[in-house]
Amino acid sequence: MKKLYIALFVILLLGCKSSSKHMLTETNNRYLLTDNNSDKDYLIDYINKLEKDSIITDKPLLVIEGFAISYDDLESHKLNLSKNEIKSIDHLNKNSEGAINIYGDKGKGGVLLIMSNRHSDYFGLDLKWLK
Repeated sequence: MKKLYIALFVILLLGCKSSSKHMLTETNNRYLLTDNNSDKDYLIDYINKLEKDSIITDKPLLVIEGFAISYDDLESHKLNLSKNEIKSIDHLNKNSEGAINIYGDKGKGGVLLIMSNRHSDYFGLDLKWLK
């Protein structure tokens, strides 16, 4: 009987863990990359890890090659970037003085600084909406 309770507890624990990851992925689906495989979740997983460590929120400001892209911007514009095109990702912590001084209120949730391997066409984004 004790083994049955332990087994049920483990199943419940694993079920809660997997559903919470799914919930975070649903919240952050604006950060999906263009890859067709599991790499499309690379940026979401990166954000989730930093959020779990209380470094950023689940809606950080993205700065790709110097262009700031907010969570709200990604509602109407998809991110045209694949994992292979990401050269490096660095971050500024949520509520950090540097993030707020440079990016204002949009930097309060944290900032992901992304450098890429390509420097043309600005990832399919219309620069008019970045202003």
